[in-house]
Parts: sequence; C-alpha cells; structure tokens
Amino acid sequence: MKKAIYVKKTIEYIENSLQDQLSLENIARFAGFSKFHYHRIFQKELGVTVSEYI
Repeated sequence: MKKAIYVKKTIEYIENSLQDQLSLENIARFAGFSKFHYHRIFQKELGVTVSEYI
C-alpha cells in the first residue's frame, strides 16, 4: 500500500479526533508505524509536520 494512503487515512482520523488529545505516538500507532518513521512519511507527503498540521 502506498504511503499516501496511510497519510490520507490518518488525516481523516485526525480530523475526526480534534476534540481528543492527539499525539504523534497515537497517530503513528493508528497508522501502524513507529512515531519516528511516521513523522518522516507525513512530512514528506504533506510538507508539514503532524503537529503543524494539527
């Protein structure tokens, strides 16, 4: 599966969970990656970090 698909699914997760306490660790776990690896994937795909996006 392409990494962009993982990012799209986690963006939906983030958008639906803005009222919750979001962390990179929780988001990466949802996507099935370590937080370090997911941070790199997200930033490469969107050009911003997860926390900047949130």
